[in-house]
Amino acid sequence: MKRLLQRLAIGISAILLVAMFGCAALMNLATPCYIDEDVIGYAEEEPKSFLPFTTLWDAQRVDNKFDYMHLITQIHLQRQLEDDDIYYDFLKEKQRKYMASAKEFQKAVFGQDYARIMGAKE
Repeated sequence: MKRLLQRLAIGISAILLVAMFGCAALMNLATPCYIDEDVIGYAEEEPKSFLPFTTLWDAQRVDNKFDYMHLITQIHLQRQLEDDDIYYDFLKEKQRKYMASAKEFQKAVFGQDYARIMGAKE
């Protein structure tokens, strides 16, 4: 009899837990919630799932996608910045070599005195 009461108490507790979490999910599904059009556009997510109006459940789903898209955008921009730094350094070094070569040519054609007057670095 004691074991039967324990199993019954555990069973009832499990049913109450399921009912409690189920009701919480249904509350989010039934609570209307406005979602800004700009947020929907940024998140690239369909705002309505089941009902003809947006709910708190939809807003939470769109908000999660909104955070995800923000993270992806930030990573993409960080990679673009790193690529730009590498490309800039490459081109800057290349141009520095061209300018040094031109200054050497200038010294050879116009002489050392002209290069000194024009401010060419040795």
